[in-house]
Amino acid sequence: MIDNYERLVGRLMDLETKFYELQEKYHTLINDYEKLKEEHEADRLRHRNELGTRYDPFVRNSGH
Repeated sequence: MIDNYERLVGRLMDLETKFYELQEKYHTLINDYEKLKEEHEADRLRHRNELGTRYDPFVRNSGH
């Protein structure tokens, strides 16, 4: 009976270790996602600004 408890405690400790490893990986993924999201938003705004100045008739004709 003691062997069963020892195995159960050992298994619980293994699961706890795996949980903390997965939690760390999850936080890394969240941080990477947030960085990519910021980069994408910056690229999208830059692209929109470039298109806006190129095709905006008021900007293009402002020199005439």
